[in-house]
Amino acid sequence: MVSEEPVRLTDARAIRALAHPARLAVLDALNQRATLTATEAAEIAGLSPSAMSYHLRALAKWGIVREAGDEADADGRERRWERAGAGLTFDPPDHGADAATAFIAAHYLDQTRSQLTQWLERQQGESAFWRENSVLAYRETWLTEEQALDVRRIADSLVTKDEVSQRARNDRPPGARRVRMAFLMFPIDEPDAT
Repeated sequence: MVSEEPVRLTDARAIRALAHPARLAVLDALNQRATLTATEAAEIAGLSPSAMSYHLRALAKWGIVREAGDEADADGRERRWERAGAGLTFDPPDHGADAATAFIAAHYLDQTRSQLTQWLERQQGESAFWRENSVLAYRETWLTEEQALDVRRIADSLVTKDEVSQRARNDRPPGARRVRMAFLMFPIDEPDAT
């Protein structure tokens, strides 16, 4: 069973391992499907099954994906893979993963921008509920480090609640729709020199 907690990436090598278009494509697909074989993942990423097996093993090394238990064929050729946790959280180290983190962030921001644009284009055909309850919020404010920690804890608790996070794959209630939740918080000004 997939962990209800997100996989927390803190090692620069793990973040660099994720920063590959094929690996990100597979993780995106695993948000929609519970499991994938290397062959299915290869079709999604446009690679050979052997190349995809290499990528899946690299992701497994860092605890991002894992074998999906006893769903493999007896001979192991159709080994199934699943996400190891309910999403990802990045706590990049001070040095060593800046470019990789930027690549991954750009991937997810581009994906979010595309999905938001699609939503805005079709929202008139959506139900009144989704038109009224979809949120696009933006705000700049001033926070101390302690206040920023409080905001992060609140955001983490919202995005990782059991009843929300596990619905990505397994327990989809009747009538449920896939939704994207994103949270960003980072300073936009330079640190005080004083």
